[in-house]
Amino acid sequence: MKRYNIAELQPNMVLAQDVIDEDKSVVLLKSDTVLTETLIGLLRERGITSVPILNKQTVLQKKYQTSVNHVRQIFDEARHSNKLRVNDFQSIAQDCIKDFIYKPHSFSILKELATKDNYTFEHSVNVGILSGLIAHWMNFSKQDIHQAVLAGLFHDIGKAKIPLSILNKPGKLSPEEMAIMQKHASLGYDLVVNLEDIPLSVKMCSLQHHERNNGCGYPASLENNDINKFAKIIAIADVYDAITSDRVYKKKTTPFKAIQIIEEELGKLDPAIGNVFVLNIREYLIGSRVLLNTNECAEIICWNKVIGSLPILRTASAQYIDLNTQKEYQISTMP
Repeated sequence: MKRYNIAELQPNMVLAQDVIDEDKSVVLLKSDTVLTETLIGLLRERGITSVPILNKQTVLQKKYQTSVNHVRQIFDEARHSNKLRVNDFQSIAQDCIKDFIYKPHSFSILKELATKDNYTFEHSVNVGILSGLIAHWMNFSKQDIHQAVLAGLFHDIGKAKIPLSILNKPGKLSPEEMAIMQKHASLGYDLVVNLEDIPLSVKMCSLQHHERNNGCGYPASLENNDINKFAKIIAIADVYDAITSDRVYKKKTTPFKAIQIIEEELGKLDPAIGNVFVLNIREYLIGSRVLLNTNECAEIICWNKVIGSLPILRTASAQYIDLNTQKEYQISTMP
């Protein structure tokens, strides 16, 4: 925890303690509140000169990297044997739920915690967290949220059986290599199918997370109702994390591009789940700062509720830009 002067505050910072209006003896903002430009303005108007800010990255970085390291160990053990430490996966799932699913500010820094060097293992943790968030947004039971996180952690375990020369290749895979890579779905199912204390739905996600509603996926070209509901959730989390992650051979793109791709793929990806995901991700992005193609910085202030729409921005010079109508502006990056 560190105390920041009001002039130092930025959107997405998280309050470490309640902020009290001394004159009126009321709580202005509660602990764990994610600051926005509007809330910072409120603090300034009320004469608040400084506030305690949670050192969010230090705390979560340690927890996140612990989970990633455990996943790495599990993958390494699976690579050299057919053993999987189920209890470790269960423990990681519980930690992810406790640290990320019910703490809204955590999602906003998820990408800040990752590095391209550990992509395979970080991807498993990220997909677990994202899958749990989607289940939470869809009002699933606590048991089903746990299953969603667990299924996300397990979904790529078959990659432990893919040659490292293909898995870590710093470039595009050849058709032959891609065919081998796609075997990870069935190889993963083979690893988990006989595990005790793991629900069948979680096991099926290892096999079905690349299936698509219109039958264009693999390995079995299943359609719609033949695909496990958790596998449909993981499919969306998988796509989003892959697009927004740095990899050895590909730089990450913005969440806005990922949202656009998911919206375009809603015939293949489940539309109901996809719409819930997109609408909630948009809410998380409000208050985020972006760099435009004009080299201006701007803040996302709201979204049109229509699927496929772009955000409305406010620049540092207080100019409002609607990306839906002012096509000359585009988001380049998120600083």
